[in-house]
Order: sequence, then structure tokens, then C-alpha cells
Amino acid sequence: MSATAYDTHQRLRTKAIRQLKKKSYDDAIKTISDGAVSMLEQGEQGSGCDLGVYLVDILDQSSKPCDQDAREKIIKIVSLAKNDFWRKKLIDAAVRWSVKASRNPAGDSFLRLGIAEVLTKESSFYLAETHYIAACVTPPASSSAQVPEHAPKAFALMMVEWLKTFAQDASQQTGEKRDAEVIERIEAGKWALRALMPLLSLKASEAARGFLSIFISRLAAKHSTLLLPVTPNPRPYTAPAGAENAPSPPQNLQMSITANPDLNFGQMALALSLHAKASKASSGRVPDGLRNAWVALVRQYEREGDAIHEEGISDTIPTISKSYFDMQPSRPQGNFMQDMLSSLMGGGQQGKQSQIAGGVPEPVQPLVIKQVPQPVFQSAAEDEQSADDPEGGAAEALEEEDLD
Repeated sequence: MSATAYDTHQRLRTKAIRQLKKKSYDDAIKTISDGAVSMLEQGEQGSGCDLGVYLVDILDQSSKPCDQDAREKIIKIVSLAKNDFWRKKLIDAAVRWSVKASRNPAGDSFLRLGIAEVLTKESSFYLAETHYIAACVTPPASSSAQVPEHAPKAFALMMVEWLKTFAQDASQQTGEKRDAEVIERIEAGKWALRALMPLLSLKASEAARGFLSIFISRLAAKHSTLLLPVTPNPRPYTAPAGAENAPSPPQNLQMSITANPDLNFGQMALALSLHAKASKASSGRVPDGLRNAWVALVRQYEREGDAIHEEGISDTIPTISKSYFDMQPSRPQGNFMQDMLSSLMGGGQQGKQSQIAGGVPEPVQPLVIKQVPQPVFQSAAEDEQSADDPEGGAAEALEEEDLD
């Protein structure tokens, strides 16, 4: 930091402190917001981000809502900052404040989406991922936050772009013989599950549905061989055996029969979860047919799929089993399929919002989103079968009748 920048930084903070003493919160917010932008435009990263963090502190002190004006100021500063620990400090502070201001454990959805879109523009896809997930999580009824309507689509488009970039980089690896399009088609399902499974585990099923619909449609339009040559394809979801009479199956839910076992699993996982959710909402119970179909699906994919064994994806199976299918493991660790089958969840008590003395709600606990680890490319030498046969026999990963 130059001497001039340091002096300017100190003068801005001193001016804001005087304004805060007078309770002139709007003036203090403008002083620090404009100052942060000016510093960053001059390349003063440390000073600009420090003022951004101070802006968040002033918003907190003034009990300002996380409204459009506050979001725009924060996102503007984030967009001008470089990708380093200073910006991470600013983003973390902004998210913590938005949790408190919106009373949404995931933080203000529009702020999270705005941050995600800034990170996407600079191709910081991995950093953007959890912000997109948070933006799609349905806020509690006590929160003033709302899920942006376009969040699932924005998330899907980001994942499509990330997959494309990953495939292009992978195709340039030494010894790799497959081109980027083949790699992209093979890896597509893993990218879908990175988003789908966490969203389902966080009970954001409608966002998961919106995400997967856009993700598959974009890839199918790009890769003509992604969908298997069967008719019709896609086809409407049909209830599994034993659940034909379950109330309210998903309406207009289409199943694309693909040559990718991860995509097939993801679609069935989503369909069965939505069906179980609708059944519980209507009748208060989950038919055995849906439970059995879910168990069979997971068992099959556990044998034939790869992504299900990855940290961050495998962890979601017990949560989804409990949330949608009323199945609860009796032990916290061990084989998740055995645990899932060991017992069925009883009624249980409904959670109540705890309050401290005087009826004032307790502070909202931030939602912790466990992120799937960075994707690692499996080279052609490590996956000779896939190199010789790009589809690797994946067409048989989910039998056609399982999709009916």
C-alpha cells in the first residue's frame, strides 16, 4: 500500500466514524462504499477490500436490510477486487452479515447469486459453486429472503461452461487421445451430480429439477449421441411398481434416456424424491413402492457408478433417504446402504424455532454447505476402457424398464 493510499484509507475511515457518531448511517455507507470502489479502481487491493469489510460492518451496525442497494454495493466491490485472500475475507463477511440480516441460514439468495455470477465471469467456477447452491436453497418461513427465479438456470449454465473448460484442458494432457467433446460427454453426469445431490439433500428439490432440466437440455443439444436412439426420448416419468396409486406424482417430468449412468441415476433420484415429497404432502406417508425403488436405484448405482463414491456426493444419500423417503440410519457411520435400510424413521417432533428470553429469536446459525472436492481428471492411461470405447458400455447402466 502506497503512502498516499494509506492516508486516503485512514481519512475515509475517520470520516465514516464521525458520521456514525452522528447516526448518519447513509452518509457513512456512501463514504465507505465510494471509497472502496475508488481504491480498487486504483489497484489498491488491500485498502479497497478492507473498506469493503468495514462497509459490511456499518450495514450491520445500522441494522440495514439486505436490500437491492446493499447488494449492489457489495457486489460492485467484489467485482473490482482481485481473487486473493482479501476478497475472500470480504465475501465471507458479506455472507455472514446477510445471514443475520435476512434470517436465512444460507444467506441472502440474491447476494449469493450475485457473488456467484461475478466469480463465474472470471472462470472461478469452483469458488462460485457453493454460492449457487446457497442461492437455490429455499429460505425458512421466518426469513425475508427469496430464491431468485433464475438461480437454477444460472447454476446450470455455469456448470455447462465449467465442464467445457475442464474437458478442453483435459484433452490437452500428455498422452490423452480423446478429444474434448468425448471427455465432456463422459464427465457430464459427474458435473450434474455435483449440483443435484447437494440441492436434494438441502431440500431444494424444485431448484434441483430446474437445474437438471437446463443442464441436460443444453448438453443434449450440443452432443447428438448423449441421448440413446430409443423412442420416445425423453419420455414421461412413470411411477415404479407399488407406487402407481401414490398421490400426486411429478407432473410433466421428463426422463432423458442417456448413455451416461451418472445422468440416468441423477434423473431417477430426482424423480423419486419429487414423487415421495408429493406423496407425503398429500397423504402424509411414503409408499413402500417408492422406498423400494429408491433403495434399488442406489444399490444399482453403487455397483455401476463412480461419482456416488466421491466425498460430498456419497454423503448426501443418507440425508436424501431421510428427508424424502422417511428412512433413517441407526448408526452414524458404516456402509450407508446397510445403515439406510436398518430402520425407518418414526413420526418425530417437529422442530420449533428457539427463542431467548423476551421472545427475541436466537441468532440464525449459518448453513454449512459441504462442497464436493475439486474435479480431478482421469487420464486415458488410467482409463483405457473409456479411451477405447468412449461410452464404456454405459448405455446399460440403467435399464430401460427402470426408467418407465
